[in-house]
Order: sequence, then C-alpha cells, then structure tokens
Amino acid sequence: MQPLLLLVVLLLTPAIAWAAPFDITGPSGSDIDTESSSPTVLSFTVTETGSIETLSLRLNIDEEEEGLTYWDNLFVSLSHNGIDVTIFDFQTDLTGSDDSLDATFTDGEAALTNAIESAPTTGTFAPLEALSAFTGQELSGEWTLTFYDNFDGDDVSDDGTDLLSSSIFGTTSDPAVPPTPVPAMPLWALILLVPLLGFIARRRLASRRG
Repeated sequence: MQPLLLLVVLLLTPAIAWAAPFDITGPSGSDIDTESSSPTVLSFTVTETGSIETLSLRLNIDEEEEGLTYWDNLFVSLSHNGIDVTIFDFQTDLTGSDDSLDATFTDGEAALTNAIESAPTTGTFAPLEALSAFTGQELSGEWTLTFYDNFDGDDVSDDGTDLLSSSIFGTTSDPAVPPTPVPAMPLWALILLVPLLGFIARRRLASRRG
C-alpha cells in the first residue's frame, strides 16, 4: 500500500518555491554631492532573474584622498521598475564634514542619523522608505542610485564626496521546482484507486485483529 500512497502524494503535492540568495555589485562614482538641479545618477544592469523576496543595500561613501566628505547632507534613492525608494534625505548639516559612511540598509533596523560627530558612521540601518517596496518585482533589469547635496553651497570640486562602492543583496523566489515526473494515470484508474486503498486498509486492519 505504501507505493500507492506515495503515488497519490506525488500527484497531489504542488511544486515548492525555493528562495535563492543574490549579492550584486553596484556602481561607484566620484563627486556625487552635486546640486539638486543636476543630481548624480548611477545606473547598473542586473542579469540575475527571480522575484524579489528580500532586499538590502550597501553604501560606502567617503573621500578617496585626504579631504572633506559631505555624506551628512545628501539625498540618496534607489530605483527599479518605476519604483523609487528614498534611502536617506538629510536637510540639516550636523555631522563633522570629514566623517565617512559605510552602511548597510535593511528594513526593520534603527534609523540612520547625521548627528554622530568626529567618527566614521558604520553599521546596519533602516532606510527612510522601506525596501520592501521592491518585493515581488523582477530582479533583473536596470537599477539606479541617485544622489544630490541638499546644501548647494557646499562647493567641493577639489575633494568632493565619492561613492567608493555599492551593492544590493537579498533573496529571490525561484520558479516553482516541478515534482519528480510520475507516469500519467487516467481518470478511471484514479476512481478505482480510492476504493482499492480502502479495501486494502480494511484487510490489514482485520488481519491485525485476527
């Protein structure tokens, strides 16, 4: 009876979706602290496929040479498939200008602030808007990071703020994995199978009682 039960289970069990991790290197760029009228737009193309389940973003913002770094008054957003998510948008200039930012942005974490002075800012923080906005979207295609400086008076042409590295990572839902192929069974055979299983079960029960 066990092979017959296994056959029924295989026929009735749906395919299972599997979560697959991804970690994709994004763009880098120099002097990203441009004016809001001419933002810095950095795009990258993702070839990996799958429906996004979770998504996080890494950003490393600093000055390559010894100088000033103005991440603390930047606007930063991530865009894909017509969806725009603001990562942070600081309208006040509170942090020491030589601070750097090496951060991961993940939903549900503590908020990033620009009130940390005289030290690099590192760790995992929540974006201003939830990255879950991308859940269910196809991973492949063009992604865009947009930057601009909320303080147009910050003229840092000699030692501007640079995006040293960026990446997106998370999990996607792979297409459903089909079950092991089972020989096709006609409808009449399935109809006969149910009473047959019942008959076998009753016989086995009777033999145990005997």
